[in-house]
Amino acid sequence: MDWTSGIFALVGVIVGGGVNFATQTEIDRRKRNANRASVAAALSAEIKAYLDIVERRRNVQSARALLPRLRDGENLPLRGFGVERDEEAAAMFPAYLALLPQLGLLGNTASDVTKFYSLAMAVRSTARTAARGEYEHLDSRAKARLLEDELIVWDELSALGCSLAEKLRLMSA
Repeated sequence: MDWTSGIFALVGVIVGGGVNFATQTEIDRRKRNANRASVAAALSAEIKAYLDIVERRRNVQSARALLPRLRDGENLPLRGFGVERDEEAAAMFPAYLALLPQLGLLGNTASDVTKFYSLAMAVRSTARTAARGEYEHLDSRAKARLLEDELIVWDELSALGCSLAEKLRLMSA
């Protein structure tokens, strides 16, 4: 075998390796994009469903209606916000918890996803605590402040959820 055959063989190995590398890289990129789209679609649907359930149950409207009465000094129980069953996060947010290890696929959007679910779990935790009667020792003004603070969190949660669901929907398209 002469030296030209060796060079051609070496060039063939290099070109073949390059083509194989490029093909595998493209396959991996497509898999990542498909996984990203799947995660985004699932979370978008779950966020929309959660916001819709809260709206249909009129939980926020009930809290807003109670607020003026508490401010006026009427000491009412903080109950009736749709969380009388003590549901765990796994029951309320199954997609989020199942997809937690894959949130990194969403890039910078992952931090907004985490913030949304953290706010949602915080609001639910306060509502569950109220449903168990653990705020009944508070006077009406303290209950009003608690409710005001929770409604501020809810407003942030709701705005973030609406924009995030749309952003995730677009990522999944």
